[in-house]
Amino acid sequence: MPTRRDEPGQWTSRTPEPGSGPDLWNVTGGRISPEQLHIDVVTLAAQRGMSLLGGDASRFTDVCARYDTIAGPSPVLDRVDTETAQWLQHLAAEAVDWLNERAEPGRRFVLTDALYLIDVAKT
Repeated sequence: MPTRRDEPGQWTSRTPEPGSGPDLWNVTGGRISPEQLHIDVVTLAAQRGMSLLGGDASRFTDVCARYDTIAGPSPVLDRVDTETAQWLQHLAAEAVDWLNERAEPGRRFVLTDALYLIDVAKT
């Protein structure tokens, strides 16, 4: 990641297109599950200073540890349960909001199939 200025572009690995086969661990070609994408977004925000409070911090640590265990040496990453996946999606949305509050003027983060930093039109 740039140290002086944040550069526009893709900031995380991409999730696969729906129906394109199993989600692969990012070291096997850059494809990750939506849950891993959400973990990556929250982790990126935390590395930049965002704090998770109370139970969210503990639960996030536990989910990350489970993902490490789930992934193991296999390239195929199993999914977490639906409730955890929804919670991770919510945390990632909060992380994107947090990042956007601190983005350089004229830039914003967008979460789609990956996290992107884009230039926005100046009006």
